[in-house]
Parts: sequence; structure tokens; C-alpha cells
Amino acid sequence: MKKLAEMNLVELKKKFKSRRFITGLLVAIITGIFLVVFIFKTGSSTSSKILPFAFLPMLIIQIFQDYKLYKELKSRQE
Repeated sequence: MKKLAEMNLVELKKKFKSRRFITGLLVAIITGIFLVVFIFKTGSSTSSKILPFAFLPMLIIQIFQDYKLYKELKSRQE
């Protein structure tokens, strides 16, 4: 995998667009799991209530990586 500094502007834009889509997909999946566990199945077990929170660190890491990519993209466009 190339470092961000070694990538050209077109590659950065492609990567940012695909990572943004993946981040949105993760948000939708975690929101769906949260709704199913807490709203629709009120009598669900404790282990299933932990499930949406188990995916949150993955989402947070994804958002921070997207932000680094965004900063690199903006610094090159200026």
C-alpha cells in the first residue's frame, strides 16, 4: 500500500471517494444493528446489546483515517 505522500491527486480522490462510501456503509450497518437490538427487540439479551458498541472502535478508526486522507487532499489542492 502506498503512503499518502507518494500518491498523486487522482489516486487520492479515488481513495477518498471509496473510503467515504465504506464509512457511510459502516454507519448504516451500525445504525441498523442499534435499531434492531434496542428499538424492535426490547427483550433481547445483554450480549446482543453489546454488539453495536463492539463495532464503534472500527468506525472511529475509519473516520480518523478518512480525516487524514481529507487533510492530505486539501493540502494538495491549495
